[in-house]
Amino acid sequence: MLTKAPLSLIINRDEYGHATGKVFLDDGYSLDQPYEYYEFNLGAKTLKKWNLTEVTTSVGMDLDEVVITDASDL
Repeated sequence: MLTKAPLSLIINRDEYGHATGKVFLDDGYSLDQPYEYYEFNLGAKTLKKWNLTEVTTSVGMDLDEVVITDASDL
């Protein structure tokens, strides 16, 4: 089973306000359990998420928080 812990996504934009990233979620120890793989793309005014998992799971990923920062903040 995938974690039920709260998930936060922290996005660090570049100087143009864009960011891309990948997220792989699994239970951390078993080889035969479902996993989820996502790609994200932040544009000037949109945040898009693609599920690239080969086998669709019924678990689904819920984000509890999305934090968007700028590269100069770090």
